[in-house]
Amino acid sequence: MFRQGGTAHGVSRIDISHEYQYARTTYGLSYTELKDLARASLERAFLDGHSLWASGSARTGYRPVRACDGSRPGVVPPAPPRPAPATAPACARHLEASPKAATAWRPEAAFAGFERRQGGARCPRATAETPRAGPVPPRPRP
Repeated sequence: MFRQGGTAHGVSRIDISHEYQYARTTYGLSYTELKDLARASLERAFLDGHSLWASGSARTGYRPVRACDGSRPGVVPPAPPRPAPATAPACARHLEASPKAATAWRPEAAFAGFERRQGGARCPRATAETPRAGPVPPRPRP
């Protein structure tokens, strides 16, 4: 974003849900690919601490660090409430010690809830056979 003559430029004035919808309809990204984009954005965020992910990319898939392997956001809670005592499960201690990992945990819980409501972790990929809403309108200008 930059300012010119007191006016901010580079802001689309649209929420992130619309940006994901735009990526889906314009580029045909699958649910898994959109989820990976969300994960990548948090992975590169300027947050203190270690990652929730031991490895991760669209090619290799996101795998949690060993401490959180087996904990499933939104399904299997990582631990007791804060502060996590030394006897708490390892994932709870990891999340307590790392704002970056704790921040990444929250959308994972939301993904799990969404996937339960939708009946699975995969949404259909937009293909040539998938009906689209027609031409994508130009983005609004500030």
